[in-house]
Amino acid sequence: MSLSSKPPSIGNTDQAEGLRNLFGNNLPKVFFLSSSLDPDSTAAIGLGVSHALRRSGFKVLLVDEVSFHNRQRLNSQIYSTKYDLGQALSNLVPLEKAVLQVEDNLWFTTASRARHYFASKQLVRPALDIRTQEFGLGLDYIVVVSDDPAPAVMPFLSANLNHIVIASCSKSNQAKAIALINQLMISSADEPASIMMVGGNDRNEGDEAFRALAQEASAKLDISLSLLHCVGAQSLSDFNDEASTAAQVDPIIPASLFRHIAHQISS
Repeated sequence: MSLSSKPPSIGNTDQAEGLRNLFGNNLPKVFFLSSSLDPDSTAAIGLGVSHALRRSGFKVLLVDEVSFHNRQRLNSQIYSTKYDLGQALSNLVPLEKAVLQVEDNLWFTTASRARHYFASKQLVRPALDIRTQEFGLGLDYIVVVSDDPAPAVMPFLSANLNHIVIASCSKSNQAKAIALINQLMISSADEPASIMMVGGNDRNEGDEAFRALAQEASAKLDISLSLLHCVGAQSLSDFNDEASTAAQVDPIIPASLFRHIAHQISS
């Protein structure tokens, strides 16, 4: 389906339409979800959050930056497009070639090659949020998900990004989370980084993991962190006695994580 295959409307009685009528057709809010989890879990979080938002009546564009080459489970299940968003942001193809309507209230695009087009100096403004408004989509939110964000590309998505870092409770994952925070906070070092913790058997484990991460961020980056929520998540290795593999260690993402992030975005 193309951008114009369905009229860009979600009705006159839902919450999203009411907000647009009250405040005018402003730019969509853009939320960048940077995940230190494995590529499959990261892609699943983007999908789950976007579906949670659309089921609440919001019009959402999901921008998936996770490389297909690094996935093991979701490479054939996620929506796919013929063109990368980087091509549209370089004016090589029209926006409707790279952004497809895939469900009611949900659009999708992949942007795993956007940094390639930035490196070759092809990306041009206006930013994505402005382009979608000019096209007439009337989006409420743009959700960008990545396990390897490129800060140089972010201004071509929006001049006003809202960041959420998704970090694992695993100690072995702390270094990657710190690296993500360091990348993302270059442009907003004076603001606490918003963190969503995933993993552990209870809230105490999540709180303890967050405290350790916050201490590391303060000591090494001089950055303060803000905890949004802790969501428990077990791995396959927790359910059987077989030897652990990379796939078994990856967390099984609970639906509550999608709902919590969607609530943070829409509240």
